[in-house]
Amino acid sequence: MTIDEELAIGRMPQPRYFGHLPKTPDGTSWIGIKGYSLDKEVKNFLWWQNFQGDLSKQEDRRDIATLVVRIKCNLGIDAAVGLPLDLNHGSIKKEEITILYQPDVYGVYIEAARRPMFTFRADIPDENETREKLQRAGRPSAFDKLLQKALEVLPYMPNK
Repeated sequence: MTIDEELAIGRMPQPRYFGHLPKTPDGTSWIGIKGYSLDKEVKNFLWWQNFQGDLSKQEDRRDIATLVVRIKCNLGIDAAVGLPLDLNHGSIKKEEITILYQPDVYGVYIEAARRPMFTFRADIPDENETREKLQRAGRPSAFDKLLQKALEVLPYMPNK
């Protein structure tokens, strides 16, 4: 079964090198996933960073989905959740990817077309600020609607 055949809502997408995209500033290929946007469109996403949170716990799932919604509402960029990467191991030259198998860590991946402009230090307002922004824009229920969509496409951590 190929990586694309394994893609399904609720199933954790597998990271891979995207050699067909322009290289990073240091000349290496991006690592990314094919995943689902909030609108359930399959898109390419590139790794941004790892976060703490357990995808098997409902409270953490809500927090993780909230992060995806905050990125979408404040930066206009789709984000997806995938396996966390261990950049201290693996081999860029051999294009080997090492997954960080910890139940309370997940990776956040940013829409491929927008990732090169997205920084590690991106300032993403918290949930309350995001809700207030949407309220001022006349869209008071937008956050909850997007949160429901994020929860629907959020994958579960696979058994190792």
